Amino acid sequence: MIDLTQDLEIHLRLDAIDDGVVQDASGQNRDAVAAGAPRAVVDEEFGSCLSFDGVQDRLALPGAAGAYGLVNHSFTVTAWIRLSASAADQPLLTAGHIAPY
Repeated sequence: MIDLTQDLEIHLRLDAIDDGVVQDASGQNRDAVAAGAPRAVVDEEFGSCLSFDGVQDRLALPGAAGAYGLVNHSFTVTAWIRLSASAADQPLLTAGHIAPY
């Protein structure tokens, strides 16, 4: 069986935000910092999830490029995303550039 947690750099459950911070569940202590006003909302299937307004809400990973070795290596990002009807023309994920925070 494959161990999906091997070499896991960060795991953001995206189900809670506390004082502008989303806790890293990987054990690596790489919390994300919220910008804008994302908020935790009730979700019938998952219990709760973060909601982003599609304008200025985002999460930043301080020091991500250097700490995670993303500059010269490939990586995978996985997320469950549900779009509202009004968000159909909004980008889901953006990474403009990978640079130290």
